[in-house]
Amino acid sequence: MRYLISIIFIISLSLSIFKFLPVQDWAESTFPFLAKNPGVHLNTPQFTTSERIERGDAYLKQNFVELARDEYLLAIQKNPNLAIAYYKLAQTQSLLKNYIGAIDNLHKAIKLENSLAMQTALIETYIHQKDFALAGQIANQLQSQSPIIAYYALALKLSKEKFIDPQTSVPQAELEPKSQKLAQAFRNFKKFKDGQNIFLRALIAKAFIENQDYELAQFMLMNILSERSDYRDALIMLGYTYIQLNNYLLAQDHLLRAYDLDTSKPETQFLLGIAYDELKDKSRALEFYQLSLKNGYVPRIHVLQKVIDLSVHFGYYQEAYVLYQELLKESAPSPDLFIQPIWIALSKLQDLEKAYEMADWAEKLFPQAAQTYNLKGWISIEKNELKEAQAYIRQALVLDPQLAAAHYNQGRIFERKHEKAKSLKSYEKAYQLDKDGGIGNAAMQSYNRLIQQSHD
Repeated sequence: MRYLISIIFIISLSLSIFKFLPVQDWAESTFPFLAKNPGVHLNTPQFTTSERIERGDAYLKQNFVELARDEYLLAIQKNPNLAIAYYKLAQTQSLLKNYIGAIDNLHKAIKLENSLAMQTALIETYIHQKDFALAGQIANQLQSQSPIIAYYALALKLSKEKFIDPQTSVPQAELEPKSQKLAQAFRNFKKFKDGQNIFLRALIAKAFIENQDYELAQFMLMNILSERSDYRDALIMLGYTYIQLNNYLLAQDHLLRAYDLDTSKPETQFLLGIAYDELKDKSRALEFYQLSLKNGYVPRIHVLQKVIDLSVHFGYYQEAYVLYQELLKESAPSPDLFIQPIWIALSKLQDLEKAYEMADWAEKLFPQAAQTYNLKGWISIEKNELKEAQAYIRQALVLDPQLAAAHYNQGRIFERKHEKAKSLKSYEKAYQLDKDGGIGNAAMQSYNRLIQQSHD
């Protein structure tokens, strides 16, 4: 393919899974105003309408979408004439992909208090629902009143065009970031004197992807592929949009077609790795991640981490350790990035030398970090050098008294020294500091084990 279209990949951070503390309890400890009466059930009427909205906003900020939705529903029950409650409820429903419900509540909000923000949300929700006709009607009526609505009016028009005028003007591009990306697509096209119009359409689809308007990109790319089924970069971009919209089977289908056209392109291989990963075919995922790594995928640290994770999954610990060395050389690491390779060296390879190698590396990069001393203390515990381990852990806690892992390792030292009361206290502290994490889980198990031993 003559023209190469770069694709921007958005790597999302995994959300924490709250295993030991109910979500509502956690939220109310994080946001004190949520805990007016922790012993009373959520569905009781002690909160005012504005407090319900405030609670919903707090939950939504922490990505507890269902809890936010419930708060907005309760606000509507208390005051069915409050437009903002319907608007915010619609936001949560859209995030939960209940677009029909979101559209219904946006219409209720607009009936009570019409605003451009609500109309914009309605246009966006119709686009998510792939009802481009209704979205276009609203956008065309209101485009003169808002830069973002003007963008949607033009984007909806362009998405269905079979031929796009390269001289198309993007209105108010200086005011709207999404319009800026669209305008950049036209500028990029003009750099190619003999560029075909289908290439311009592909550049516009890429701009839609960068704007996270995946449904518009899909519609445009499917039209492109109906005319030219072997357009490799269009297939790659379409596969990417399906990944973003969690349709991994269709992503796999289009990316495999792109792979058949060009077996050496690392972007295709990386995306195929993601699709197979999400489809729980870990073996094929690892195969494509490794191909992507071999063929120079950029940014390399993203694919390195994927290969490491699956290597650990399959028990390829030596390979994972070697790849961690590469990852640490190429990234700007934190001390926490040394935890897993040290765990691999200690628990899976039984190689203290490799563990020390990683700990010394962490100390060189982060000589004053509490985690560095905790890592050294951890290794000393495994060697049963408890005096040395205690010195490291004490220093870690001086630097960071809230480091859960250091309290956990402190508990392990006390347990080996048969100081049960101190050990229990340390495990309890570690759990309190990391209730939703791996250290908290390990501390809870150790605490319960010691308690059980007392009863036996």
